[in-house]
Amino acid sequence: MGYCFGLNGYGSGLLGSYWWIMPLLFWGLIITGVVFFIRSQKNRSSREALSILKHEYALGNITREEFITRKKDLQ
Repeated sequence: MGYCFGLNGYGSGLLGSYWWIMPLLFWGLIITGVVFFIRSQKNRSSREALSILKHEYALGNITREEFITRKKDLQ
């Protein structure tokens, strides 16, 4: 009793005895997504800061030396 066609439930189904992989894949995808999101936000803020720096240099608010120094700090 409790058997289905000679299988006890642990070796049957789509994944068979590899059912434990699904939660690992799920959490792995969630963590990977979060990491990629954080990295994209950091890159975006760096691009925005560099854009502002270029704008300030174009307006003449900072000197060439200041621009180069600050650009190196951002990169």
